[in-house]
Amino acid sequence: DDDDEDDDEKVNVSLSKMEEELTEQVLEKFELIAKTYEKLHKAQEQRLVAMNKGESVPAATEKRYNKLKNEMVDLMEDVHLNNFRIEELLDHLTGLNNRLLGLEGKLLRFADRCKIKRPDFVKHYQGNELDPNWMERVGALPGKGWETFIERYPDEIAQLRENVGGVSAE
Repeated sequence: DDDDEDDDEKVNVSLSKMEEELTEQVLEKFELIAKTYEKLHKAQEQRLVAMNKGESVPAATEKRYNKLKNEMVDLMEDVHLNNFRIEELLDHLTGLNNRLLGLEGKLLRFADRCKIKRPDFVKHYQGNELDPNWMERVGALPGKGWETFIERYPDEIAQLRENVGGVSAE
């Protein structure tokens, strides 16, 4: 009986020791993830500022952003989230996607009412979602539809685009 208790005690001590070592490793990993995320978030903010000003993102910022994003992917490969947390994250992303689809769908319907063809709208909208000069630029495009679009729905378009920008910041 004493031998069994000694064995149990040794197992408990070794399990505690292993748990302590693993906890240290996990905490170090999360600290590194947090630091990398801070840098990544800063680079993302710089990209959004440039996009919101209608400027192209500086090559150095884009390079740094991609480098940090890849580092983050590498760091997160070892992190295992429980299924409930994964579901929460997927629900959040699905919600953001649905909001974007709804907002952009409204913009497309306004364009359609002004006789702007869907492919033409997509061509001038995609990649310019955050461009603050977009309304001025598309309002000057050839064809009556674009001018009508901007003149008929200026407040609605501005509000929808502002909401799209809000989603991109989440």
